[in-house]
Amino acid sequence: MIKKSPKKYLIFLLVIELLFVTYAINRYCQNYENGKPIELTAENFSSRQGEFIDNSHYIDSVNYTVTPGTFTYGPYIKTSKGTYLITLYYQTDTNDNTCYIHSNNLSYSQLKTPYRVSLPADKNSVTFSAVLTQGIEDFELITEYCGTGALRIEKMTLTKTPYFYIRNILITLAGCLFALLIFYFYVANTATRKNILFLTLITLASCYPLFVDYLTSGHDLPFHMIRIEGIAQGLSQGTFPVKIHPFWANGYGYAAGVFYGDALLYFPALLRIAGFSLQESYKAYIAAINLATVLIAWKCFKKIFNSNHAGLIACLLYTLAPYRLSNVYLRHSVGEYTALTFLPLVLYGFYLVFTEDYKKKGYWKHAIPIALGLTGIVQSHVLSCEMVAIFILLVCLIMIGKTCHIRVFLTLSLAAFTTVLINLGFLVPFLSYFGGDFVMNSPDWNSTPIQASGAYPAQLFPVFQNGVGSSNAYEMAGEMPLGVGFTLLLGLLLFFYLRFCKTPADTSAPNSSTLSKFAMFSALLSVLALYMATNLFPWNAIANLGEVLKKLIYNLQFPWRFLTIATLFLVIVTAFALQLAKKQLSKEMYVCALGTILCFFVISTSWFYYDLLNRGTVYRPYEAVDLNSMALGSEEYLPTDTDIYLLTQTTPMPSDGVEIQSFQKNGTNIWLHITNPNKNSYVELPLLYYKGYTAVSNDMKLNLSKGTNNVIRLEVPANFEGKVSVYFEEPLYWRIAELISAISFLCIITGLLITALKTHYIKVKV
Repeated sequence: MIKKSPKKYLIFLLVIELLFVTYAINRYCQNYENGKPIELTAENFSSRQGEFIDNSHYIDSVNYTVTPGTFTYGPYIKTSKGTYLITLYYQTDTNDNTCYIHSNNLSYSQLKTPYRVSLPADKNSVTFSAVLTQGIEDFELITEYCGTGALRIEKMTLTKTPYFYIRNILITLAGCLFALLIFYFYVANTATRKNILFLTLITLASCYPLFVDYLTSGHDLPFHMIRIEGIAQGLSQGTFPVKIHPFWANGYGYAAGVFYGDALLYFPALLRIAGFSLQESYKAYIAAINLATVLIAWKCFKKIFNSNHAGLIACLLYTLAPYRLSNVYLRHSVGEYTALTFLPLVLYGFYLVFTEDYKKKGYWKHAIPIALGLTGIVQSHVLSCEMVAIFILLVCLIMIGKTCHIRVFLTLSLAAFTTVLINLGFLVPFLSYFGGDFVMNSPDWNSTPIQASGAYPAQLFPVFQNGVGSSNAYEMAGEMPLGVGFTLLLGLLLFFYLRFCKTPADTSAPNSSTLSKFAMFSALLSVLALYMATNLFPWNAIANLGEVLKKLIYNLQFPWRFLTIATLFLVIVTAFALQLAKKQLSKEMYVCALGTILCFFVISTSWFYYDLLNRGTVYRPYEAVDLNSMALGSEEYLPTDTDIYLLTQTTPMPSDGVEIQSFQKNGTNIWLHITNPNKNSYVELPLLYYKGYTAVSNDMKLNLSKGTNNVIRLEVPANFEGKVSVYFEEPLYWRIAELISAISFLCIITGLLITALKTHYIKVKV
């Protein structure tokens, strides 16, 4: 509860915030359109080598004796702060020439522009942006010649865009929300202030590596950056939801949106559309996930322990757990660390189901946290769903007596049904593609036994957590940290000591309660999860029991993924052990136990951050040009036998007799004018073939099929002449599934809000 608000201060704050927002919106309204492009011809540039011919700077390695390096520079024009779109027009016959923006008055990080922009030979222009944090008088575009082939620089256009002002509006709104949080902190009572302070500190601690003007390069970072950019480009082209990401594979498209839950990635994608850079958008996503993890973990652990103190400790241990931090900042495993956010919800739901009296009124509501938690996992990481499913099945079998009770069974069934209902929009497309002719279904994909990839037991409990390392070195030297940390081991040992070697002080002590049984259950499951994460668990033997098991196990790729489950249960055990110590030990001994655990925790976290920031590779991705669209990970969502290195053609390839009068491509949409005076023929398009593409000409559908290297082959009838549109169109049953998901989710959220408002009203009235 909070004290009576000083309304006059709140009104004053809201008025000030309204003025700031109004000013930011007014600035946007004055600049809501692109400014008049400034066109700079070759005469405006200078060159250090080569010569000026045909209204352009020209150089080649045959007629000139040159060394690689700067070719043209200038024009040193005056520009105000803002976001600018730069387009360079050129001609070249190699792919190794580059260009970049430079200013003597602003550093590269202050310019917020790509470090180097390639000048591909198959194009005659490149477009990228720069965000100037302040006005400068020496705006310069530098081109660099690779030393071979020919390069001609023709002209450049510079256009000021409104994105800088859109960014300012969003930043202003974020500042206003932060000011309201400070006001809430000011008027809150002491207990609430403590919670806000501790939760804020935990969130800031989890975001510590974000307080630099770059990212540290990690294992999966390029893959997920392209996912964000793919969604952003798809949305910008009018597609929703984005199932075939248009940016992937040199613009040929990739079905990442079908196979990989990406609902939460629409947040950073929208920030990209609003003008934020890739790294700004991704950092905002990490911060949002860290905050969500803190709030969900605190709420769930607080309710499980029925103690705010224990809830805060568990929240701290979980949010800054070594394996979670490794996922966020070293592996950049977006799906896995996002799934970790929702695991406490699932655990809390099952805790309620198996510990509360099933005769209690409203018992069925325990299905809601399970369904919401599982939804977050489904929408984040399919492999985490598999791991969670294994432990859910195990728990239900262990608790078979209660599981089979009609009300418990119906509640769990309701949770499963609700989960399916909410996620139908993802599951239906996923299942309709799942058995198709894709790399992930080929016999050679993920056919390697995974047991050898497990962690060594010696890796499980490090005191010092490295911030760099590979994901699968098959030896500890040079490998990423694969453990839960020494802190959680101390918590496990403390729990076993107090549980078995210490007599309870009284019968009301926690170790005689339901919570004690739950902690013991968690301890045993954590030991099992740790065992499953190592190379000692008989994964290979289990996989050899049948093809279905082999497929499921090999899909996990790395046994150490089970450190996710181990971390969750060990946090429960450690928090309960400290709660137990507070009851059974003297005050001095309790403070010593708590201090020792927190000391090792701080050492581990601090060392990880230190090592990450001092040895990690600096990575500054600002624009799409900073990404390699061919970074397809394991390429599992490609049609079988696709050679990605042959996906270079950016224009249609007509067969004999077919003429292309015009051609336009925007993402996964293609428009072309075709003339075919001869027999039936075809045109191959620069898009990968996926089920759902449609070709229409004058309300007549044309046939599409797989062509060379699995690109779309448009079949053109004899004596055909006309305009053809090719686009991806979701089947009707996909749309129905998405509608059901949206309605189901809105109904549940609305119900929760109504319940929360009623509860608040009753408390206020009392």
